Amino acid sequence: MNRIALRFFTSAMILFLALNVSAQKRQKEMNPRAETRTDVVERHERHIENLSKELSLTAEQEAQLRAIMEKRRSEAAALRETRRKEMEIRRAEQKARVEATRERMQQHDEEIKALLTEEQKLRYDQIRQERAAEARQRLVERRQQQQSRVDESAEKPDSPKSRHRKK
Repeated sequence: MNRIALRFFTSAMILFLALNVSAQKRQKEMNPRAETRTDVVERHERHIENLSKELSLTAEQEAQLRAIMEKRRSEAAALRETRRKEMEIRRAEQKARVEATRERMQQHDEEIKALLTEEQKLRYDQIRQERAAEARQRLVERRQQQQSRVDESAEKPDSPKSRHRKK
């Protein structure tokens, strides 16, 4: 019994680790600039070491520099968290506005249909479906245009963002 449980547990752990590695790889592929916590800490550590060497800092100065960098890192993390929460609130508010608009439109449709004959209702539904399809198509086109602008700006070597990333 114990061997079976041990094999099951080992298999589950291997599967978990494989899925975890796979998820990290997909995340890195989706956002190649994404850094892990370890990457950030190592980068900050190298930065401190480089500054210490270049400026010939004393041990006391290096300790103070580490404290300043840690304070900066924690403040930045707090700011990111605040922005994330604000974004969640904005998304929830936007979702509520969309839902309220959808409900009003549905109420208006019901009021309009109450005026129409059966034949007119069928034609009205057809018109609404055509317009909805046109609106979806315009949305797709707008998103494609936005994506092509993003792609073009990423390709320009002298764009401010690309210069910043190279540093």
